[in-house]
Amino acid sequence: MEITTLGPDGTHASQGVKKFFPDAEVRFESSIREVLDASGVRVLPLENSIEGTVRLSWDGILDRGLSLSGIFKMPISHVLGAQGGDFNKVISHPQAIAQCKGFIGDREVLYSSSTAEAVKMAAQDSSLAAIASEYACEIYGLPVLSRGVEDEEGNETIFGVIAEEDVFPDLKKDEMHIMVTPKKNMPGLLFDILKPFHDYGVDFTRLESRPTRKKLGDYRFLLSFKLDQNVGAVLGILKERYGVVVLGRSVGL
Repeated sequence: MEITTLGPDGTHASQGVKKFFPDAEVRFESSIREVLDASGVRVLPLENSIEGTVRLSWDGILDRGLSLSGIFKMPISHVLGAQGGDFNKVISHPQAIAQCKGFIGDREVLYSSSTAEAVKMAAQDSSLAAIASEYACEIYGLPVLSRGVEDEEGNETIFGVIAEEDVFPDLKKDEMHIMVTPKKNMPGLLFDILKPFHDYGVDFTRLESRPTRKKLGDYRFLLSFKLDQNVGAVLGILKERYGVVVLGRSVGL
């Protein structure tokens, strides 16, 4: 299997691919859009426990008509790596910077396309310190100055396995992801969307409003929920009233 994910090697996404797909050939792209535009199996971040939903990933899945086959969770622990203590700038991906604001304080911040790219740059420039995984520092030979520099404990990121065909045909799917688009705005709209889930006892795992990007104030709703015997009834009700796109049935790895 060939899998495309965010690179260079050393990103948390690449760590997840190597953990859950140890025999896969891994290809790297530098942005979420480039990964989404690749062919075959792709792995992208979907949500972080501190910073929330990765909107580029979810919107890209919907806009390109892609499907989720699997989801896995990775604990995220950041380190500060630098050639020495005389650095004057901190560099990393915007998500990692946001997760370490308290530690960074008033230091000057630079942004990179990935945490691994930040490590590569800091390994070549003594004025830079990178926030990344210890794994990335090991790959590129950058000394670790501090560990656990994230502001919140229990930091985790959920990654999605995207594919045109089901790459887990023998595994039972336990979660469904849909986008619900109302035909028009009306009082009680969100209540009307959620009521079937309450009536049939279907368990939510995600609910988020997303702009349709057509008109200010128009929203669609990203919903994830556990699969059970009542899901078909809920979907039937929603499809009678709204536009519903199924983004995938996934297995938790």
